[in-house]
Amino acid sequence: MTGEYTEVFVPSLISNQDESNALGCFSSEELAWDVLKTHLRSDLQEQYSSASIVKWILDVPGEEGFEIQTSLNCRECPACRRRTFWIDFDSSKGQCHQVACLAWIEEKSDEEVHYGWPPVQFSGQTETLSDAMKMLHEKASEADAAGM
Repeated sequence: MTGEYTEVFVPSLISNQDESNALGCFSSEELAWDVLKTHLRSDLQEQYSSASIVKWILDVPGEEGFEIQTSLNCRECPACRRRTFWIDFDSSKGQCHQVACLAWIEEKSDEEVHYGWPPVQFSGQTETLSDAMKMLHEKASEADAAGM
């Protein structure tokens, strides 16, 4: 792909040892997200603690030359209990990137949080993110007890 760009998008992963791993430099945020999501689904994902996409504006020096588009933190998934649940606290959204799980949460308003766990066709809504995480954890405990 050729052409002139005024901005580029750089997805990065931060390891549990605080080492940064840039995943490339892309002409669109959509491409950067695609690459980042692919890495979040990989077998090596549990070695990372955070991820981000940074927009760099070309030919602009200093702090005005970049903007953090998204910042994700990795947590233990309340459903599958693997360290594969990535949360964007700015947008109050989270999703497990373990292909067999895909549990998710999303804050719709200050008092409405939706959540779900597709493999067991479970979804609902509650008032807080912590309550949503608790509900997913409880459903996973029920599934474990039932031998699922």
